[in-house]
Amino acid sequence: MALHGATIAIIGGSSGIGLATAIAGQKAGAKLVLGGRSKVRLDKAREQVGGGTAAYSVDSNSEESLHNFFERCGPIDHLFVTRAAR
Repeated sequence: MALHGATIAIIGGSSGIGLATAIAGQKAGAKLVLGGRSKVRLDKAREQVGGGTAAYSVDSNSEESLHNFFERCGPIDHLFVTRAAR
């Protein structure tokens, strides 16, 4: 699957498999939008991924927060969601 030029939103993209997916997507030429609860962790992940990556805080348990996140993302081609065990 060619990802060059595609926009990928990754909720849970500040660490673990989400961050690894973002790094792989960036290497494949995709545009990345990272989402997560911690702005500090998102900012660190955005710097690590590079390539003009965007990062926005989002609470996946809140419909309003998700709505605001996707409004900020704009059009996306792919969505990747991770969820940590609680």
